[in-house]
Amino acid sequence: AEGIRSLVTQFDDRGIHLLFTGSLLACIIFTGALYFSSISLPVVAILLLPAGILWMVHADFKNHPTDYRFYLVLDGLMMLSGLFLLVTGLP
Repeated sequence: AEGIRSLVTQFDDRGIHLLFTGSLLACIIFTGALYFSSISLPVVAILLLPAGILWMVHADFKNHPTDYRFYLVLDGLMMLSGLFLLVTGLP
């Protein structure tokens, strides 16, 4: 068995959708929980921004998959919160 082995390559379309939805929900729940540990609401909102963007574009990504979208958008979203926090000066 050669090639890349990961959860995504092992699952069918339904399994991938469940993995994506579960991961996105976990992100939202745990990031939202930061508000209750003295993290300000604007910071929590900025941290949730990439998850919201990903949720909005995931259907288009699923219908029109390309490596460029994966690398540019998903990798860009990973750094988006940090960049916004840096620019706004929020802790």
